[in-house]
Amino acid sequence: MLDFLPRPSKKGAKPVARKINEFRSDRSFRVGSLEIHPIHVDHSIPGAYGFIIYTSAGAVVYTDDVRLHGARPEMTQEFMAEAKAVKPLALICEGTRITDIPREESEQGMFREGNSLVAKHPDALCLPISISRTWIGSGRFTR
Repeated sequence: MLDFLPRPSKKGAKPVARKINEFRSDRSFRVGSLEIHPIHVDHSIPGAYGFIIYTSAGAVVYTDDVRLHGARPEMTQEFMAEAKAVKPLALICEGTRITDIPREESEQGMFREGNSLVAKHPDALCLPISISRTWIGSGRFTR
């Protein structure tokens, strides 16, 4: 059980207890009458999941951010294979950059480019100063 302070936090506010249920890839759980099957996917933030949601009418698939250019594309491929196998009646896709112009991009390419820039300036202190929320806690800083 975790405690959270209500928003906005006020001095002296009592924490509000919230039950947090943990889950792991390939270990289904229930929410009411729904069976939820989480499957890990590749993402810049560790711990991202797609879900197959079994309803009385059939399976619904939620993709999360689907990508194949990251460090673990096999995770997304595993999710895609399982999602296809259940023949979902609905597919809910997250697409934060769906209108972007397509370009060649990969985690490995970004890592190589960063290393190349740092190698050209061996005496410089290199810190990321402009990062989006997708960079925080990501594998990009753990290599």
